[in-house]
Amino acid sequence: MAAMVRERRISPVELVDAHFRQIAKHDPKINAFVSLLEAEAREAAKQAEAAVTRGETPGLLRCAGHREGQLRYGGPTHALR
Repeated sequence: MAAMVRERRISPVELVDAHFRQIAKHDPKINAFVSLLEAEAREAAKQAEAAVTRGETPGLLRCAGHREGQLRYGGPTHALR
């Protein structure tokens, strides 16, 4: 996938959207995600796309979601005690 982005065969935004389509298709059955960070992932993809357009290496795209055990403060699985 990284090579496809570097070679401009797919844009980072298209790649993220393709992943979200697969998540939407399969997650109801397998329940792999606690929550999706769609806005954050799309913003990171837009930034990566801008970098590719400038001829820069975009780096890694950020995670689109998180699983139980990978907590972030204030997230849906974070319990205040």
